[in-house]
Amino acid sequence: MTIYEKLITTLGFLGFFILLPQLLAIFGINDPQLFLEQNLGAIGTASALSTIGLSLILLAVIFGGGETIGATFLGLVIGFILISTSVEVSFMVWLKKIMALSNITSNFNLNYLVGVGSILLGLLLSYSSKFSFKTLFAIIIILPLSFIGISQAFELFQFENKFEITVDKGFSSLASLIDPEYQDMPEVISYIQTVETDSVLNQKEKKEKIEELQENINKLEGDKATLEQLKKENEKFKALIKQQAKELAAIGWCKSAMDTSSQTKSFEEAVTTDEPCVRDYALTIVQDFPGNFYDTERGLPGKSGINQICALNLHLFSNWKYISDPTVLRDDFYSRADRTIAIGLAGDCDDFAVLSAACVESIGGIARIMGGQCDGGGHAWCEVLVGTEAHYNAALTNIRSFYKDPSKKLTPTIDENGLYWLVLDWRIGEYTCNDFGLEQLYPKNKLQLVK
Repeated sequence: MTIYEKLITTLGFLGFFILLPQLLAIFGINDPQLFLEQNLGAIGTASALSTIGLSLILLAVIFGGGETIGATFLGLVIGFILISTSVEVSFMVWLKKIMALSNITSNFNLNYLVGVGSILLGLLLSYSSKFSFKTLFAIIIILPLSFIGISQAFELFQFENKFEITVDKGFSSLASLIDPEYQDMPEVISYIQTVETDSVLNQKEKKEKIEELQENINKLEGDKATLEQLKKENEKFKALIKQQAKELAAIGWCKSAMDTSSQTKSFEEAVTTDEPCVRDYALTIVQDFPGNFYDTERGLPGKSGINQICALNLHLFSNWKYISDPTVLRDDFYSRADRTIAIGLAGDCDDFAVLSAACVESIGGIARIMGGQCDGGGHAWCEVLVGTEAHYNAALTNIRSFYKDPSKKLTPTIDENGLYWLVLDWRIGEYTCNDFGLEQLYPKNKLQLVK
């Protein structure tokens, strides 16, 4: 058995363990199930846990198991038929009605127990090649059915507990993973319904999809809160920002970008440094800090270049209107830099990083876009190449001078060549979100050296 098969089989046995509280509840032992419901909420209900447990078991039966495929197949068939009489599944109502016609299968609690036991028995017997198919058929099919028939004939195992588990309720419990204030949003409702009805996804994958949605919502809220805080912090630059905005408003920037009808699919397409209006826009912002971008090596910012970078970052985030991607962040939507200028500086972190990179490149800098992950979800930001450690220390002094803050915090990124990059996130020099998963998103080439 391969490592992959062992892993899948382990998940299957975990599924049986997840079903244990529901099996105990059938015998009147309700404390474990009540404990899970009280501590896990909707995800700890019998319906939700049964859905997750049965999904993991099905995964193990199909992709895991041992040497004898016939054993797992027989266990799955008889187990599925018996469990379907006791678990409500909207698209399997017809089978339950047929099985209910026979007195043998009218004890739903017993059907569930024997069904789960049959699947487990088939999975265990699959690790032995000693049994013929006829023997397996007798053990996995005839034996369970005979047990049910005898039990019904002699009225054995007549459980008093009413057994109510529905897969549909298990699916709907996914909505409880989203913050209440977002649960009634039409976009969120539509997305959850799409996930719930996706027959390709198992329950675990559906849960991961909804959790990913909540992470993106957290990211949205975090970015909006950070942006508002930064705008308050930079009130001291209000006059400069107001003057820049006045000068920019007098010119109809990038009007042609408003005619764009196709969706941009990558950062490479979005960073439109070659658009004249992007350069004109950047130049207008930095015109109060004239001079060569570089002092020594082309592409590496000198004192004038650092001032220009600070002016760009200050203006962009101070005027930014944070708006999430369409369809509640289901997919990333990249806006071209010229289009972002045309609509008046609005979008999410991806769009902010794209415009920052385009503006930096248009005034002579070398930019890249990085991505990272944290508890609040994914995040993207722009960085500008500063050079060696000595270059960075000089830049640090210039940045603190620009912001009139001798203790201003700055955290550089150092690449595999030992070169230092200045972070142009919502707050210059600081990461908003970079706990793990750091990767370069733009440009496509991993290394970007000074020429």
